[in-house]
Amino acid sequence: MSLYFDGLLKHRQYQQHYYFPTSMTERENQTIIAGGYGRKEFSLFSANTPSDLNFYADPAQCFPFYVYNEDGTNRRENISDWSLKQFQDHYHNQSITK
Repeated sequence: MSLYFDGLLKHRQYQQHYYFPTSMTERENQTIIAGGYGRKEFSLFSANTPSDLNFYADPAQCFPFYVYNEDGTNRRENISDWSLKQFQDHYHNQSITK
């Protein structure tokens, strides 16, 4: 798949330039795409490239595992230690990981 992903020609980049700023980040990052939430036809997909937010049942929301600076540096996990602890406590399962 090829995509010209520059703000000059692509009107709405949303936050995806923080999820996939370089071709290297496309190899290591994954997003979960939740489509059609609030409707009967709810679906989840996973992708390692920028996705169309209207891919399935507008609106869709992307949840990346990593976020980066726009130049692809400073990789950070998008799941905080606090949120991990909330899941572990809620499900009474300390083996849950990021």
